[in-house]
Amino acid sequence: MNQICPCGRPHHPRAVEIPPGLDHLVRHVGDFASFRSAMLAAASADSRLRHWTSREPTDLGVLLIELWAGACAITAFADETTAHEAYIRTARQQLSVERLVGLLGARPRGAVGAVTELSMRARGRRPVPLAAGTQFRSGAVDGHPPQIFELLRDITVHPLTNGFDVAVEPETFVAGGTADPVNGVSNISTLRVLQDGAGLARGALLKVTIAGTPQFLTIDTATPVRGPGPTRLDLTWSPTLVVPDDTPWTDVAIDVADAVDRLWTMDVGTVPQAGVSSSATATALTLESLSKDYVKGDEVVVSRDDLHRWFTVDAVSVVPRRLTEDISYTVDDGDYSVAGATAPVTQLQLNALIDDTAHRDPADTDTWDDSIADELIVHGRWRRVATPEVPAAASVAGGAGALPLEGPLDSPVPEHHPQRFAVVDRDGRAVLTSGVLDWANDEVELDHDTWDPPLRHPLRVDANVATATRGESVVGEALGSGDAAAINQRFELANAPLTHLGPDATGGGVPATSTLVVRVDGVEWTELPSFISAGPTDEVYITETAPDGLTAVVFGDGVAGARVPTGVGNVVADYRFGGGAIHPGPGSIAQLVEPVEQITGVVNRAAALGGADPESADDLRRFGPPSALLLDRAISIADFEAAVASSPDVIATAASYEWEPDRLRSAVVIRYIGDANLAAGLTAGVRALAERNTPVSVVAAPAESVTIKITVAADPRRLEADIEAAVVDALLGDGGALTPAVLGVNGPIVRSRLLAAIVGVDGVDHVIDVSVDHAPFTTTAVVPSTGAYFDVTDTTEITMGEAVT
Repeated sequence: MNQICPCGRPHHPRAVEIPPGLDHLVRHVGDFASFRSAMLAAASADSRLRHWTSREPTDLGVLLIELWAGACAITAFADETTAHEAYIRTARQQLSVERLVGLLGARPRGAVGAVTELSMRARGRRPVPLAAGTQFRSGAVDGHPPQIFELLRDITVHPLTNGFDVAVEPETFVAGGTADPVNGVSNISTLRVLQDGAGLARGALLKVTIAGTPQFLTIDTATPVRGPGPTRLDLTWSPTLVVPDDTPWTDVAIDVADAVDRLWTMDVGTVPQAGVSSSATATALTLESLSKDYVKGDEVVVSRDDLHRWFTVDAVSVVPRRLTEDISYTVDDGDYSVAGATAPVTQLQLNALIDDTAHRDPADTDTWDDSIADELIVHGRWRRVATPEVPAAASVAGGAGALPLEGPLDSPVPEHHPQRFAVVDRDGRAVLTSGVLDWANDEVELDHDTWDPPLRHPLRVDANVATATRGESVVGEALGSGDAAAINQRFELANAPLTHLGPDATGGGVPATSTLVVRVDGVEWTELPSFISAGPTDEVYITETAPDGLTAVVFGDGVAGARVPTGVGNVVADYRFGGGAIHPGPGSIAQLVEPVEQITGVVNRAAALGGADPESADDLRRFGPPSALLLDRAISIADFEAAVASSPDVIATAASYEWEPDRLRSAVVIRYIGDANLAAGLTAGVRALAERNTPVSVVAAPAESVTIKITVAADPRRLEADIEAAVVDALLGDGGALTPAVLGVNGPIVRSRLLAAIVGVDGVDHVIDVSVDHAPFTTTAVVPSTGAYFDVTDTTEITMGEAVT
């Protein structure tokens, strides 16, 4: 588009104005047509060309202008293309981005080999040494051929530590029944008990006390359980027993009443004889008989059908009750009377009024008095008749600490002390951790004992566990011959890709450590990220990776870095090749490449982790500048976050300085989205960058889920299936608005951003409805719990609705 200058003439090309923050530079100032039109317009306005009036395509002047317009269009295109490659944000070529971040001191990460932990089994009773580099082979992985893994370091495998069964301990807390998470309780209607005495029969009233609070239940059935040991019964009752969450089994007591009495209900003549009589502060209960079962301080329960009230006896007395009326008669003109018959009965003075709200269930609101004395029953002399049979634990939750093993353990002489363990449950789920095997106490103490969800019994602990990394070793590969007269000699490795090891394998703070070692005339030279700081005699080299994955070793020119001395085949390399985002799943690595005597089996209990393809241009743009600012040190919160974020298999991170109650300290806590088994390696890498005494914790953020339902109206001219697929991709595809990578740790689902992502899909007419957990999404945002992240991949539903006309 032409601009008008102050002279009133069109001006072409237009002035370029480029604001900051763009992903695309608007530098294409014109194309062939605009340049041609501008030059013809300028020619028509130039008085020196007033006699040139032809505009025919065959005219020489028009041909010259068109040739020049073509040259201008090519130059404009080249200028825009070149300008894009000059900035990190806009560069389109991988090599351009690598060179730009290299100016900051950041180094592109090469292909990282995945890391796995292998559980091995041996036969006999003698230790079996395995050297670093021992190779193992996986099966085919997602269409890729089998992968080779090598032991990272030497290990001794001992047959007596092949594996141990974890002892099943009793449950600590009451579990079962129907959970009521809203009120934090469970409702239990059946229980297996160990019988301690008589009295457990159909219709008996039980007093079940939980943490000092009584509940009263009527036995429906009491079924004996066959088997050795103490007498056991399966009890069912009504109503259900309400058990608060986290109630220990030791807080549950089961009692039955030996004394069951009714109240006095008979009036004689005009003399009232109340069974229930109340004063201002207490109630007295008069029994229908004389009983020696009650003493001061006893607990009694007064029942009316399914309602129960509980009291303490303040006093016990014997009172008379009339059985007949007095008899009057006359003999010889004399009047005589005979007192009616009486009987002694027991009277109980309660510690409160019978309608006191503190002694009854809140749902029991009736008034009890003498008018219903015939409906009331008194229970006393409570006796412990059963204890719950504590079931064996079905699972082990995180935080268990030491795991008891089925002993006694058969310890070798001298004792073998493994340091890595794999805890495997019935479903094949595994937790990999370091720890100590305590032979004397038949247990294993784990350093990392947090996992969620709980591991399910039966559990097994593998103790012959070793770390292996993907890649095959090449030793002594002759790269070529040195020539002291040549500058920047370049040699290519024969195999690709060059393996790098991540921090979970090396324990260092660098996202990827090369396995390449180059020797010249038998002397090891040092790899540098660039020659900028190298002197003319420094024995250094750099590496460059071609688009085909081959790695080249480049030496100096005698000014920045030494030249290679002349020799024949004197440049030799040791390295490993094989890397990338290939992660064999659990159980897929089960074969030694070369058999080892006494080793009878090998398996990876958990999926391999940490593998990554060479860093892409997008990753370099994201992680390059922050990693350059680290300068091999982690000081600020941003440094710690960047150190973890650039690690393979980490999706997102969030770091903060906060109080850790369990350790009674403040620490840098870095939460990440990724596999929990990455935590140990990430922690080691971060601590290598931090000040020695800096408290650091790296933990996997827990996932939270909400149900999202979205109804979208499509442009009626479009296919609904195509629009629906596009919306799903915009929300849940790579870089989608609802993916964990975009939301991040602590990241909210913001309503406005969600709607913007949906309506930004070509073909969406409007959004009809959005709901979260079956309620309209009317708030500004939905926020996860502190330290958690949203994963709604499987709980987001997209439907197509009718457009509003």
